[in-house]
Amino acid sequence: MHGYVMEKKITVKKYNDHYFYKATNVVSEGFRLDLLKSAQEYWFVNKKKSIYEEVFPPEATEEILGYLLNDPLWQLFYKEIRIHIMKYCQIMNIDSNKVKMHSSWMTRIQDINFEGDHTKQQLLTAFKRHSTFGNMHSHKVNHIGMVYYLSNPNPKYGTVTKLGDSKVFNNNGEENSIMIFDPRLEHSALYPTLEETKNHPRITVVLDCIPLGKHS
Repeated sequence: MHGYVMEKKITVKKYNDHYFYKATNVVSEGFRLDLLKSAQEYWFVNKKKSIYEEVFPPEATEEILGYLLNDPLWQLFYKEIRIHIMKYCQIMNIDSNKVKMHSSWMTRIQDINFEGDHTKQQLLTAFKRHSTFGNMHSHKVNHIGMVYYLSNPNPKYGTVTKLGDSKVFNNNGEENSIMIFDPRLEHSALYPTLEETKNHPRITVVLDCIPLGKHS
């Protein structure tokens, strides 16, 4: 990886027997910019879902883990992510050798000027209707989830996770940071306004893993 290297920091927080693992400055800034260019110029061009397959917001790619693992640039990225997955497994007392990367995709909030079988008014209406708690969802069969904040105009636009009827965990989404957690918990992204993302989109890379053996 190239570019200047910033100090990495790892923190782990525990709430109601659930662990939230966070790492900042995951890759060098130069490498992050290469990932960003790849995402914007290739993956969101060639592998983007229709809004009728993925409710907008956000824009999203198809499930592309197999493609990414065959791309030299992204191979290096997932090699780095795997190290953090292994550290999370240690915390959770899971045998990391039995953990399998299952699926990965990207999400983006940037503007409503993208092609598809829709009108701009449809996109604008959908964006205005969006609510964080109305978009709560979970990944029922995948026990380990990772969110990488590839681009984000403000750290406050991270991810909120529901811990119970009245409690939530709010993870700030610093650019070039990751959160690893149990995606079976209901969670949702916190989205910026379209005015904020015109020049600085919110783009995430999501990865789900399956622990095999007794944890599967």
